[in-house]
Amino acid sequence: MADWYEKWRGFGSLLLDVVSHEWKATEKQEEDFYRLRTWFILNRTEFLHIWHSYNNSRRKMAHEHTGSSSSLDHKVFFDNYDDPFSYFYKPLSIDQLEHSLRYQDNDMAVVMLSLKERLDECIMWLEKEQ
Repeated sequence: MADWYEKWRGFGSLLLDVVSHEWKATEKQEEDFYRLRTWFILNRTEFLHIWHSYNNSRRKMAHEHTGSSSSLDHKVFFDNYDDPFSYFYKPLSIDQLEHSLRYQDNDMAVVMLSLKERLDECIMWLEKEQ
C-alpha cells in the first residue's frame, strides 16, 4: 500500500505540473506518465482488494457525489466508484487525459486532493485493521 501511495503522489504531482504548463508535457513527463500508468495497471488487483474493503467499511458522507453528472467530481467518484484513481491512469497518454477532462482541468486539483485524502484515510484504516 505504501508503494501505491508514493506512486499516486508522484503521479498527481506530474499531472498538476503538466496542467500548470497548459498541457504541454515534456518527453520525460510523457515517459513518466506511461511508466506510472503501467505500474498502476499491473498493481491494480492487489490495491482494489484493499480499496473495496476500505470503501465497504466506511460510512458514506452526505456530501459525496453531489456534483452534476457532467462535473469532474461526479465522473471520478460516481462513474468510477470501484476505482476512482483509474480515471486518471486509464488514458493512454497525457493528450488523451486532457481530452477526457474537457476543460475541467481547474477542477482537477480539487479532485486529486480528494483522492489523496481518501487514500490517506484508507491507509489509516488499513493500519487499524492489521
